[in-house]
Amino acid sequence: MKSANVNKLNEFYIGFKINQINKEFDLLRFGLDNIINIEVKQKSTLERVEKQLRQNRYYLSFIGKEVYSFTYLSEEDSFYQYDNSNQLIETNINTIAAILKEQDIKEIYDINRLFKPSNYLVSPFNATDQFLKGEYFLTQHQNNIKNDLIGLFKSNETCFASIVGVPGTGKTLLTYDIANDYIKKKYKVQIIHCANLNKGHHFLNEYEDWNISPIKNIHLALNDDFDLLIVDEAQRLKETQLKKIVESVKSLNVKCIFSYDPEQCLSNEESSRNIGSIIEEKISYKTHKLTKKIRTNKEIASFIKGLFNLNKINYNQNYPNIGIQYFASDDSVREYSLNLYNNDWKIINFTKSQFNELTYDEYQNPLFDNSHAVIGQEYDKVVIFIDEHFYYDEQQRLRATHVRGGAYAIDKMLYQNITRTRDKLTLIIVRNKPVLKAVQSILKENNSY
Repeated sequence: MKSANVNKLNEFYIGFKINQINKEFDLLRFGLDNIINIEVKQKSTLERVEKQLRQNRYYLSFIGKEVYSFTYLSEEDSFYQYDNSNQLIETNINTIAAILKEQDIKEIYDINRLFKPSNYLVSPFNATDQFLKGEYFLTQHQNNIKNDLIGLFKSNETCFASIVGVPGTGKTLLTYDIANDYIKKKYKVQIIHCANLNKGHHFLNEYEDWNISPIKNIHLALNDDFDLLIVDEAQRLKETQLKKIVESVKSLNVKCIFSYDPEQCLSNEESSRNIGSIIEEKISYKTHKLTKKIRTNKEIASFIKGLFNLNKINYNQNYPNIGIQYFASDDSVREYSLNLYNNDWKIINFTKSQFNELTYDEYQNPLFDNSHAVIGQEYDKVVIFIDEHFYYDEQQRLRATHVRGGAYAIDKMLYQNITRTRDKLTLIIVRNKPVLKAVQSILKENNSY
């Protein structure tokens, strides 16, 4: 660089990783109008160089500046550029030197604020267009699981496998990415979703070769021929349904993936079936566990952990994206939540009873989706309710009394609702000052009200 008369070699970020997804860049420098990215390797294939620079360009494009992408291979002392026509071309030191000289360096006070992880964590249901265009990348951990499953399925024999992950680990994206890969390779894939289908499911079903059925149509789905069966939200299966699935897969001599989160049950009956353990211990040849949360940001994850267990409050974490509102009247709750709804917040109701009027029906609006309707989905701005049924037990864990006439456990629905959040969360607390006080303590707010 010095031989090319480049004197400005400061302000480079070295080995920066994007929070949560651990995407790493060797060298980054930010200008007023552009970003320079240089990867440094001893040796590599041109295919790998192009793939990495293409990914880097994708991640950096969200900052909204022109991106210059280069790789230097030291063993052959050569430079390559991923240019604006999305082609990998060989270049030289003079090209990079000219760009470095002309860049007006912009001082960055907090590089992490430039990268919003939710931009890169595409949902097959809420960003279906992006998903189908392949405008996303899996993490290394997700890719390892995917490759392992593909290797497991290479035999001609029946095979069962499972993908397990709590909210935010990228379980749904990985599951549907695998389905998409097999569909592109002209295999017939049948997906059974263990709930009602959402808008994203219906959108996918409009595309050729996508076949997604709700659990209520399990018999029709299993009567079809398929090469791969994917059972999504499998923790909600009944034992008779699980038995039917296993029999069908074995009779067709095909492959099956169960995708589930054991904690995402919405009733005590679902929990007591313990379907996840049955799959893991008696059916699945191999269980792949996603452990690192990549979708939920650290602030939201920390708040949820503290909310459900006051012993796990992280007082070093700030919560600028968490809001609370307290109301004693149902009318006020309805008015306030409707106002948020009209300002693009996703308000999530507790699921109604088919037969009985429930206490929370009084403050909820039928315009809003309920716990069952949002299964597997995620939203940038979420509003949830906490009413007088909730309390903290002697171990400081959040519990809930049974709602008379209700078929579903309200505490389990709360967990389902709150874990749909990606960026911002508002809690509407209804007639429950002890929980209000606890939430204020998590947020380090003044407890006077």
